[in-house]
Amino acid sequence: SLYYEEIIPHVTNVLKRNEDIKILTIYFFPHLLSQVTCKKDCISIIHEFWETVLLHPSLCYVRIPQSSIMIDILNDMKKTLITQRKEKKLGPHTIIELTDDF
Repeated sequence: SLYYEEIIPHVTNVLKRNEDIKILTIYFFPHLLSQVTCKKDCISIIHEFWETVLLHPSLCYVRIPQSSIMIDILNDMKKTLITQRKEKKLGPHTIIELTDDF
């Protein structure tokens, strides 16, 4: 799907190349996202996205459309990545808002 195979990887790459980003908002129509399927390989894409977001040195706030797979993977990774963030002394963790009101 376009969202998981194109948009999320592109955003991940932008975050990796720019350490000055403070706020990230991704707009994607919720009715289209509900029709999106996540292939097996998209799990690693989402994993890399959350790792990049939660370990980004300056990112303070993220607002993205919610989907069950994004929430599940975030919940699986969040505690470990927040611990890593503290160990690297990256400051307060990123505020994440998963929304369906775009």
